[in-house]
Amino acid sequence: MTVRRIVRGTLFCLMIGTAWRPSAALADRPIHIGGVDTYSDTLCGIPVLVVDRGEATIHPVNGDPNATMFTNHTTSTYTAANGKSITISGSGQVSETVTTNPDGTLTVVDTVHGLGERIAVPGGGTATRDAGIVTFTTKLDISTDPPTVLESHVTVQAGPHPDAGGPIFCQVVTQALS
Repeated sequence: MTVRRIVRGTLFCLMIGTAWRPSAALADRPIHIGGVDTYSDTLCGIPVLVVDRGEATIHPVNGDPNATMFTNHTTSTYTAANGKSITISGSGQVSETVTTNPDGTLTVVDTVHGLGERIAVPGGGTATRDAGIVTFTTKLDISTDPPTVLESHVTVQAGPHPDAGGPIFCQVVTQALS
């Protein structure tokens, strides 16, 4: 799933922020969140231990309960059983709007400004990076647990985004972790 791959570095903060919607009493105040999470996962078919570190400030947008703006910095380190690792980081601003569709699905539009994704290999520097402005539009069926992605689209607006919709991510990951 392209959206999950590219926004992986910001997903930790986005998941926390997406669950939060400002009430009328909090509509004019930003909220700062941060944390660390460690878990096992599979990345491009390779079992890994993941350590996510992130912090974000969530800003309501003009009191609109369906619009949020995040400023964030996240770093995720993926370590394979052989001890090799990669770090995926992102930093910048994410604007999000959530719309409930007539059929009961949700459409989530996230626009990332800044460093959406940087993949680094210890001792090897930056393997690839996506920077600039990119928009992810995702239609979700929220009647399933977890929600099912029905459609996803990536629109590059500015900057280099070699991974947007392409196979580069798993090529870099597989080479670095194997």
